[in-house]
Amino acid sequence: MKNVWLWVLLLLCAEVGAQGYVVDTLLWNGPIDKRINVVILGDGYQEIELNKFVDDARQFSSALFKSSPYKEYEDYFNIVAIRVPSVESGASHPGTATDVTEPAHPVSTVNNYFGSTFDAYNIHRLLVVGKSSAVYSVLANTFPSYDQVIMLVNSPHYGGSGGAIATSSLHSSANEIAIHELGHSFARLKDEYYAGDVYSAEAINMTQETNEALVKWKNWMNFQGVGIYQHCCGGNSSKWYRPHQNCKMRALNQSFCPICVEGTIERIHDLVSPIDGYLPTNTTTLHFTEAQRFSVDLVKPLPNTLDVQWELNGKLLASMVDTIHIEEEEWTEGNNTLMATVFDTTAMLRSESHASMHFYTVLWTIDKTSTSTQNVLSQKYEIEIYPNPVQSQMNVRLTSDTDEVIDIHIYRTLGGNPIYKTTAHSNETITLQTSSLTQGVYWLEMVWPNKATMVKKVIKE
Repeated sequence: MKNVWLWVLLLLCAEVGAQGYVVDTLLWNGPIDKRINVVILGDGYQEIELNKFVDDARQFSSALFKSSPYKEYEDYFNIVAIRVPSVESGASHPGTATDVTEPAHPVSTVNNYFGSTFDAYNIHRLLVVGKSSAVYSVLANTFPSYDQVIMLVNSPHYGGSGGAIATSSLHSSANEIAIHELGHSFARLKDEYYAGDVYSAEAINMTQETNEALVKWKNWMNFQGVGIYQHCCGGNSSKWYRPHQNCKMRALNQSFCPICVEGTIERIHDLVSPIDGYLPTNTTTLHFTEAQRFSVDLVKPLPNTLDVQWELNGKLLASMVDTIHIEEEEWTEGNNTLMATVFDTTAMLRSESHASMHFYTVLWTIDKTSTSTQNVLSQKYEIEIYPNPVQSQMNVRLTSDTDEVIDIHIYRTLGGNPIYKTTAHSNETITLQTSSLTQGVYWLEMVWPNKATMVKKVIKE
């Protein structure tokens, strides 16, 4: 989510004008800074065809949220469509592809707004945006807070591409093409057919590892067809392996395999927190003569798989509830810390690093004295640790409502002496060099000025 908050008011309307373009809100689930904002653009639609573009965009949006795991996490997304007219309809086809006998369909040069063209890199079905600068100009002037952009190209011929801009034609399989390409652009998935040496790399769903105990999807082995399958039959292709034989990243009209589902969910968690808000806020006054209510407002998957764990002064009070009440006698004299930590417990995740990377925390600090009323100073903290498992370095980002200096320690054994110490300001990312650490399990401890402490497990490969 981007930090352009003024667009919240703009998008409360179904249609608004900006720089001469109209924005249609197709799906609106929450504040722009707390959702994944997807912008759909269209190329090769003339002015009189823009209503058709919006219909095409709606059909894609509907198809997307019928596909797992997007359907389970629909409430995490906002989707808008921007109407940008082209002078001419369609996409260019220079007839330069070398993988088919050209012309596979009529050679043409089309005056469209974003320069969409087939035959990119001499591949007939590779449909790309030729004027990416025009895309980013429209976004900057109309919807700068986007997270993902999708281009629908007004052509009936089969084609599409991934990259920063997911692109699809309007072939009869358009929605399937667009969802597949979104797998590349949004979730960073690889094709599970062999696309060529230039596209081969270690990724969520591609590897050269053949040891079942070491492969990155080892926790899914032999579940719903997950295995280690060789890509092809010779050359470099024979060195690469995929996790499944029937995945949407290999063929259209298939479901995403469990590995791609997991990767997509983790990408969602990279971009958005499941915590929409919390009560009480830092303007609330506590009265210790009555039970105190604390709650978190969550963006829940369908079905809900979020677990909230509540700890008072390090002691677990409750779990699996959004709201708790704390009686007067449960507070201790002096400083108290109440922490609500949110995890996603969906069965679609088996990543060992999930709990270390994707947890979300609200921390209240309450000073109780012998007087009956005290202010509660509530703070929301979010911690990101990536990558985890780590290799040569680890990034740590601590986000809070105010600027604070946090002590960071790394332990080999909890309770022992730290092997590494540093400090960091909240709302910044620091990089810790870990190349000197031997393989194994470590503990990352973060201590706030109020002595609130959080400890997370880190795995060094």
